[in-house]
Amino acid sequence: MPYKSKAEQEAERWITLPQAIAHISAADSIDERSARRELLKALTDDMFRSRFTFLVRWQDKTRISGEATPSQISRPDVPPRGEEWTRAKIRWASGKVLDPFGALVNGEWRPAWRTVLVYRSKVIELWHLSPPAKTPTASASNEHHRPSQRKRGRKPKKRMLLIDAMTMDVKRRRMTVEMLRKLPDKKLITNYGDKIGAKRTSCREARDAVLAEFDGNSNAVD
Repeated sequence: MPYKSKAEQEAERWITLPQAIAHISAADSIDERSARRELLKALTDDMFRSRFTFLVRWQDKTRISGEATPSQISRPDVPPRGEEWTRAKIRWASGKVLDPFGALVNGEWRPAWRTVLVYRSKVIELWHLSPPAKTPTASASNEHHRPSQRKRGRKPKKRMLLIDAMTMDVKRRRMTVEMLRKLPDKKLITNYGDKIGAKRTSCREARDAVLAEFDGNSNAVD
């Protein structure tokens, strides 16, 4: 397997709005317009955050380079948060959002379109991809089946048990964040799934949730 630098690994943890929309469309079997509404609702409800930080950021973190000191003091360099998303101007095709203080021109902040990134693991956590459908048996071939919908609401008990077990291992230094990230499926199931009868999909989803928490925390154990 080719070596990936820390910068490459960090880049893989974030996706653009169009990439998130594509995932949501596939996970919920909905069209692109509906997927946009789903993502916007989640952003408005501040679902893209962990206990430690927000999991939404601008692609270009550095805003000042060789410019004069601005005469205006802008707010912190972060994308819209919470209800601000209901008023945000978004170019969905490119994944750009209008930042009122996105560019520095002649010492003054000016509006600029900037690319927004969301945390990949959080998207996967909120919109699970369903496993491939099984081929219907002959006896059931004539029955009408509606497409299965992703269950919403409270997290399953097994998944919470998996999350707690993985989190505890990292906090007690039995497992680093990177070790957990690279743990093969077979070992993931042996270490965590077999103890409570959880399958590969549940183990993967639990790991994604744990990684989202620790990756978003700059002080996390690693």
